[in-house]
Amino acid sequence: MTPPLQDRAPRRSWLIAGVALLVLVLAAVLLTRGGDGGDTGPDSPSGSPGQSSPTSTLPPAPVPPVSVVDEASLTVPEELRAADGSFYLERGTSYLASFEVSTMKSPGEPGLAMYLGVTFSCAGADGGVSEWIGGTENLLVDQPVTYRNQLLLEPQQSQVVSCSVRANAPYDDVAAAGATIDLDISWSVRPVDGGAVSTPSEQRLPMTIDPGEREFVFLEAVPVDDAPDRQVQLLSSLHVTTCTVVNGSREAGRTWCGQDDLDERGSDFDVELRVDVLDESGERCGSVDVVTGKVHLPLERHHQLVSRDEVFEVSGALCGPMLRTAVVVDNRGPASLVIHESNSSLITLIS
Repeated sequence: MTPPLQDRAPRRSWLIAGVALLVLVLAAVLLTRGGDGGDTGPDSPSGSPGQSSPTSTLPPAPVPPVSVVDEASLTVPEELRAADGSFYLERGTSYLASFEVSTMKSPGEPGLAMYLGVTFSCAGADGGVSEWIGGTENLLVDQPVTYRNQLLLEPQQSQVVSCSVRANAPYDDVAAAGATIDLDISWSVRPVDGGAVSTPSEQRLPMTIDPGEREFVFLEAVPVDDAPDRQVQLLSSLHVTTCTVVNGSREAGRTWCGQDDLDERGSDFDVELRVDVLDESGERCGSVDVVTGKVHLPLERHHQLVSRDEVFEVSGALCGPMLRTAVVVDNRGPASLVIHESNSSLITLIS
């Protein structure tokens, strides 16, 4: 029996309402799932539908290249620390860290000369990086002096590293007690593009070079590729003492200036930076270039940090697969000359 017309209308209304409710529930579920997946439109940072965009974090300190400049005054006897700075190093990257300290002992200050030691040190917050280098010299009146030296930082883990410079004139029982000097201090750290090698100073140093003798104080062999043009930069600092007196030459448990080495006239010597080519057997088969500088180290200065920065252009085919970088000292005397392990360095950069 067919139901009356007035009974069909309520049933149809209930059916339509039920279908509408089901559509609303499904729409709500789809919207909720879409929200959990993040922005899936064309402007999504990930560019992949259904994937949330990663949260980027900034390094906890500035990323090299970085540099610090500072000024300070020191009065004998005094020790001070200046030019503090921090930066973030990434694991697996090599960084060149270098410093300069410039000063002069002005006329009118006590003493004919004064001792000044300088140390540039870098240490990681987690103890991973710990490096230092510096130099010493006797400052003479009205003669400007610049200490320069360098380190290669190669962190095994990413970390924040802090560096600073320490200046030290510790002796109070000297003629220069009370003398004041001004220090211009700077250091920088930059990532190295290309190859970088720091030659350990303990391989050949310390050593004493007699008058008339010529010695290789640093030697390093580095492989080169087949690129037609290359650039080799040598950065070297030598911590030297002339044997005018026995004092000041002690290192590695012994004195390096003997009585037979002494001469109050000091030392005249040449510092030679050179790049040679080695064949497959390691023998020298050619030379790229040689740069030589002359140094006079008198009794009054006694010890000095001698720094060189030279760039060599390597072009064309080579006679072998290796380059040999070297620092050579030729001592003309009359005093013997000590090349110290401490604070002596050679860094070779190839690009």
